Amino acid sequence: MKELKISWNTTYKAIKKVSEDIKNNCISYDSMLVLNRGSMVFGGILGYKLGIRRIEYMDIDVIYTKNYTEIVKKIINSPLERGTLTGKVLFVTDIVHSGNTIMEGVKQLKKEYPNNLFDFATLFYIPNNNIKPKYYYKLMKKKKWIVFPWDEVGYVPMSNHI
Repeated sequence: MKELKISWNTTYKAIKKVSEDIKNNCISYDSMLVLNRGSMVFGGILGYKLGIRRIEYMDIDVIYTKNYTEIVKKIINSPLERGTLTGKVLFVTDIVHSGNTIMEGVKQLKKEYPNNLFDFATLFYIPNNNIKPKYYYKLMKKKKWIVFPWDEVGYVPMSNHI
């Protein structure tokens, strides 16, 4: 899989575009839910730009078979207490590949928050059959391994993966 390294300048431009799209849509979100780790950078800056002060997180690990055709295990860790998310919620992740990770989060959220409205925002979106985010910076026609600036710490190029 080819790699695409994203600079801090591109990242900021992407977050700015997503925040402007949300503002132009005239929807005000009561809270934000971010997927743990890289999405926390995106979510923090986006929350600041949109004036969203209630930001929660969810940690989801979806483990696949070697050829990525089947989910072997799902681990969802979330410190969310029932009632933490209120009203309209913006669910944020830095990239949507297959959509499986977000869908696992959605299943959990629909059980715990059946009356909430959830919209999705991402920086990079690779079309899939599971989910289409309402807001995104760039649609990726080909699958690429996106390397964000925050991934640089401890980064191992895809060519070094087994």
